[in-house]
Amino acid sequence: MAAHRYWRLNIRATGTADANCSIAEIYGWAAGYSDSQLLGVTVVASNLNVLYPASQCNNGNLADYWYTDVFVNPTTLSFDLGVGVARDIRQIGFYARQDQRYGQCPSAFDWQWSDDNATWTTAFSGVQAAPTGPGVEYISPSPGITVSERTTTFDALIAANFPSIGARVTEATALVPYTSLALAERISGAEAQIAVQSDTRPRVTNAAVLVAVRGRVANPKLRAWTFTLDGHDFYVLRLGIMGTLVYDLYSEQWMDWDAFGQIYWPVNVGINWVDGEGVTDAAGNVFGTNVLVGDDTNPLLYILEPTQPYDQASDPLDPQQQIYFPRVLQGQVQMTGRQTLPCYAVWLTTDMGAPAYVGAGVTLEISDDAGVSYQNMGTVSVTPGVNSPELAWTSLGQIQAPGRLFRITDDGAVARIDAMEMNDPDQK
Repeated sequence: MAAHRYWRLNIRATGTADANCSIAEIYGWAAGYSDSQLLGVTVVASNLNVLYPASQCNNGNLADYWYTDVFVNPTTLSFDLGVGVARDIRQIGFYARQDQRYGQCPSAFDWQWSDDNATWTTAFSGVQAAPTGPGVEYISPSPGITVSERTTTFDALIAANFPSIGARVTEATALVPYTSLALAERISGAEAQIAVQSDTRPRVTNAAVLVAVRGRVANPKLRAWTFTLDGHDFYVLRLGIMGTLVYDLYSEQWMDWDAFGQIYWPVNVGINWVDGEGVTDAAGNVFGTNVLVGDDTNPLLYILEPTQPYDQASDPLDPQQQIYFPRVLQGQVQMTGRQTLPCYAVWLTTDMGAPAYVGAGVTLEISDDAGVSYQNMGTVSVTPGVNSPELAWTSLGQIQAPGRLFRITDDGAVARIDAMEMNDPDQK
């Protein structure tokens, strides 16, 4: 592929065979440039509604969009990069509308170039399924490099796919190959290389920065394993990236575990390591358990420490090494029929006075619609060394059928919750 002034999106079908076509925003990425080369350039549509001009598809605003009166095959969006400007646009992306008409996004298209705005040549074609919701982004496959690529003193090379021999780059300021299916990359004097995926090992000489990113399997199979801690036997179910359920056989309670901002616990498997008690780190700190677990992405092993109120960051260079995680506890008061119950106050019995960090607190939320929505009743902060006031929330209104859910969220304010009480008239 080569650089050209004129580029065109030739649309042959829409995502849901809709009578109209629309795009909220379109992007075009060119070799040597990290941002979209279509932003703000002149664009002409072969079909449009006058209230939704073509200029609204590349103005950087997802709130508006280009829209046709009636879609016909083909419908085109033609982009003029300007006099003296030529780019090698190897990959495109576009966003669906932000409302329920997201299915009007293109589903079959050709990405074409021209040097005279008259004769067009197809660079690559794409087919995508209908978007799954409003504002969904579609990124086209990249045609990549059809033969070996050799560049010298290139400011930046951003290529999404190397399907053949590979890339040979000398003195590149930044090389970002997203996927390499070739024999290898050979780079000399690169200031920064980020290889997200490579089937073979890249060969790099004198690189200032080399970052190889590993990704999780999109839909791994169910994993199940057990461990014992403090006399409790735990059964772990890792449900892919949908969540991690942990069952305590002693208390007969299910728990939902997660970490690092994910909705699942990023651990593949773990064991009780025989003779693992008393393991120490480089600083001489002794860990209190022999439960050893493996990270699902990074080459790391973790030891579970029940007295530690935070997770240690998986990246040793992360400026935030102590990641405090929320602990959520839920309870319910059931009501049936037309009965009502006043809820004057609720309070928690905890080990007050020793928060994990200054500013930690406990938050109460209540739901009167079976968990569909929650109302935040406030956060009570815990001060180090101060054992009062008690953790209490007052004036919580009436409880009606089907009852009320109480959700307590603690991010390190307390280490133990003994009980939650409600001073209703019957002292329940």
